[in-house]
Amino acid sequence: MNAFIDTNILLAFYSFDKEYLEKLIKVLDLAKDKKITIYLTEQVIDEFNKNREERLKKGLELIKEMMNPKKVSLSSKDFSQMREIDVNINRIEELSKQLEKEINKRIEDETLPSDIIIHDIFLKSNIIDFKKYPTVIRQAKIRHYRGMPPGSSSYIGDEINWEFLLCGCPQGEDLYLITADTDYCSDIDKSKIHPFLRKEWELLKHSKIHYYYGSISKFLNDQFSAKIPENVIQQEIQASGQIQKEIKYYQSSPSFLIPMLAGITYAPTQDTWTTPSGDVYAFDEFGRPIQLKKSQWPWSSNKVE
Repeated sequence: MNAFIDTNILLAFYSFDKEYLEKLIKVLDLAKDKKITIYLTEQVIDEFNKNREERLKKGLELIKEMMNPKKVSLSSKDFSQMREIDVNINRIEELSKQLEKEINKRIEDETLPSDIIIHDIFLKSNIIDFKKYPTVIRQAKIRHYRGMPPGSSSYIGDEINWEFLLCGCPQGEDLYLITADTDYCSDIDKSKIHPFLRKEWELLKHSKIHYYYGSISKFLNDQFSAKIPENVIQQEIQASGQIQKEIKYYQSSPSFLIPMLAGITYAPTQDTWTTPSGDVYAFDEFGRPIQLKKSQWPWSSNKVE
């Protein structure tokens, strides 16, 4: 059994307590026993590393707010209980600083319980990378500018992941795709994969693709009888969905909007496009739009080799 776990699902691990995380260790046990093969892409790992601190920052802010001793203080000093609270305020502040210091250290050292599980998942996964499939970015760009799913924003991470999966997953074997990204799902029923992607997968891979929206817990329940409660599944779907929105927001860049302006002519065979003003753009090796000089135009007689 093959499974792909998206970035939003991995980052959602930071939203749950130790008891829940212990259930997710089942994924590792299944991988160790070779009952499941986890496929990740280089894109997913890069997205995870880029967004991890932003996700943990929100958790730290919540902890600081909860541990603020001033929230329990009152304006009146006439109550004996209030005087007792005042005596312990300094101790609470001291413990809060110690806790914050310890959490920051574990964040820096990447030794939070979620970190340990995620790193183990990385180690047990088959990583599909750019070195083995160097044409993936070009294929993703062509998919993006043709307007084919997945992907609906200026950021092309979804397209890169999908092209990676088409290239790197074995022929004739089903894939379980676990993500909170709605760009993969049907417009009518988000519990199902988009019909375009389903048909493309079946045509090219000669196998089935199974879609799990927002929850690795539901996947474990359905496939391995994990017995994770429904309320936890709904909590995970909500958390991973919010994370996906944040990922798309932070990774969108105005530079990617250039080809979407009205009147642009795109030439996929040359990886270039022309604006109404006559400027010509292409992609650099990292997939970023750059304006070409006239001597660099692919059709220019004065092209400099």
